[in-house]
Amino acid sequence: MREKFCNPVPFSDGRRHTNPDPFIMRWCGRYYCYATDEAGVKVSVSEDMVHWDFRGFAISEKEYHHYWAPSVIYLNGMFYMYYSNIPMEEEDCHEQHLKLAVSEDPLGPFVYRKTFFEKFSIDSHPVKRGGELYMFYSVNDWLGLEEKVAGTCILLDKMVSPEKFAGNPKPVVLPSLPQEIYAENRFGDGRDWYTIEGASPVFHGDKCWVLYSANAFENIYYFVGTAVAEIKESLWDMEWRKYPDEYTWTPLLKKNDVVEGTGHNTVAKAPNLFEDWIVYHGRDIEEGLRQGTEQRNMRIDPLLYFEDRMFCPGPSFEERDVPGKSFFAGREIAAKEKVFFAEAKDFYRMEIWCSAGMSHAGARYMLYPLYRDEKNYIALEMHSGLRKMSVIRRRGGIAARLGSMYLPAGYRFDVPHLIGVERKRDRFRVTLDDDLSMDFEESLAAGAPKELERIGIGGCFTPVSVQNAVIAEGAELFAEELVFLPEFYDCSPAEIKDGALRGPGDVMRLTGNTCAFGDGSTYGSRDSSGVRTERFAWKSVQADGRADLYRGEQKLCTVESPRDRMTFYYYEGDKKIYLLTDGKIMDEGKAEVKTLSGISVLSTEKEAKMPLILEVSGLALEDYMWVKG
Repeated sequence: MREKFCNPVPFSDGRRHTNPDPFIMRWCGRYYCYATDEAGVKVSVSEDMVHWDFRGFAISEKEYHHYWAPSVIYLNGMFYMYYSNIPMEEEDCHEQHLKLAVSEDPLGPFVYRKTFFEKFSIDSHPVKRGGELYMFYSVNDWLGLEEKVAGTCILLDKMVSPEKFAGNPKPVVLPSLPQEIYAENRFGDGRDWYTIEGASPVFHGDKCWVLYSANAFENIYYFVGTAVAEIKESLWDMEWRKYPDEYTWTPLLKKNDVVEGTGHNTVAKAPNLFEDWIVYHGRDIEEGLRQGTEQRNMRIDPLLYFEDRMFCPGPSFEERDVPGKSFFAGREIAAKEKVFFAEAKDFYRMEIWCSAGMSHAGARYMLYPLYRDEKNYIALEMHSGLRKMSVIRRRGGIAARLGSMYLPAGYRFDVPHLIGVERKRDRFRVTLDDDLSMDFEESLAAGAPKELERIGIGGCFTPVSVQNAVIAEGAELFAEELVFLPEFYDCSPAEIKDGALRGPGDVMRLTGNTCAFGDGSTYGSRDSSGVRTERFAWKSVQADGRADLYRGEQKLCTVESPRDRMTFYYYEGDKKIYLLTDGKIMDEGKAEVKTLSGISVLSTEKEAKMPLILEVSGLALEDYMWVKG
């Protein structure tokens, strides 16, 4: 059973701690929030994104005030903070200049290193991708002197290093909507001033969204908008467009009857490593706007994906489920010899933060994403001398190297690094520091009991420290990976064609199951009657595509696809069932259906544990997600 919480998120001392412009960094399994403040950059820490401890100021210099919108990235043992402020004697906020401070501790103290620009420059967000470092940030001088559309906008530039911009920025999000106007006729010369700031990139599937905040938090139209791009090998080659277009206002977050001033966010993974949650600030309407008093509190809500659209059921102000948790979480594991700490599920995601002791002979250790015994395992070898991460498979005692990738130049073994593993049966993806990745396909000999397969780590004459390890059960299946759908559903005859699963005559039946293996055993943890979240993304291949949903023999509803694509999320909790879709819900029986920002939400009581059954016609399945708990 999931715990509950209510926004704004609470702090351990019971006091109210405002956190404007919250930037979330997940490091060694903990969430660090860096926030705007008059006196410095505030820092708070959480284990679960819900319960927070305020830890003071990460940086505070007596000669400066008005610290705005910090961001922090961890690279190879060093934390780099990008922020802006103004001298104590200055009151003009247009003197905010983007700066850099560094620390070896996420709590600080951060020490000023340099000022990047001698002009208004704010709201940074660094991104490491494909071995390259990039920076989103906002300025006034790109459009500030235009006649018709003047104001603040978001740029993207490459970074030569964490301390140097390449100096050739390009625009990412520009003003185009009347709701983005901060002040009409701001300078008395007829020019309206638009404000676009607070870039926050999110990668999901084959798309990258940039979330942005527009207008100003004091105004009624302050909101979070989205722009979307197709993912390309280089972030620099991506082109973002506002959703649904440049001139239609479709905010992701805006004020409601209880909360206003909702904006300036980052997005973080839940502890279950699958769910995305938006972390933003907002203020309670009942307080009224009190000039000169900080009222922006940190709030969190889940994010869902519907083709090009992101959806957030917020700003919430009533009790709701906490972010999903993992089935294993461990800290401070010493592993000079082999240490095993979790069962190797067939479908899982893992994040492990670890470091190794260096000697004159170097450092070498093994991470085992799948280990049965000394003669049968799959290992990731980290080797300082070779400067490589290699995949080793040992089957029946015979070892083979399946692939490798070079470690980045200057890679330090003695500081924590993040190794991620995603397993989908016999397909693995390994990531290093949430950036470089390597895919491989391999399995061990069949026949051994599943409980003998474990996950672990061990040094090779090298002391290894695991700062944090998190493992969650679940799967996201895209295109050809839908070959694994029978692990979750008994499926009528179908084939994968053009990246989607289709039945003969475009008719298909899916029955949630407890999966059977060849030896007659079952994998009860994937029993479809348990607590879980599922996502089905469909492509219409005939007019009037539809899916009839049943729980056992009892019909839940029909969902029709009004466009060429449709998505629905199915959440089954301990007592309630929810279905959220951009399709049209019909024949819902006793269930309650309401609409939130164009998304239909069905809710009903969970009367018993029964499998989910889908009878589909005119639709092809493009991707599927299943997350336990």
